[in-house]
Amino acid sequence: CPCGAMAGYWDGPEGEECPRRTWLTTRVGAAAGGLVGTAYRIILLQPNSALAALQMAAADSVTM
Repeated sequence: CPCGAMAGYWDGPEGEECPRRTWLTTRVGAAAGGLVGTAYRIILLQPNSALAALQMAAADSVTM
């Protein structure tokens, strides 16, 4: 879950542990971007069934 991924972000003072904070925000950004990209692809291609849409979303998620 992206919300759980950010749990340690605010643990320390600002300006410290920058590599760890960068890694946390990168993970959340990648997850959000993947979800938005998958949603657009499903909307634009309009699969014939819910199962086809689920398969498409799963394939995109695995690729991400």
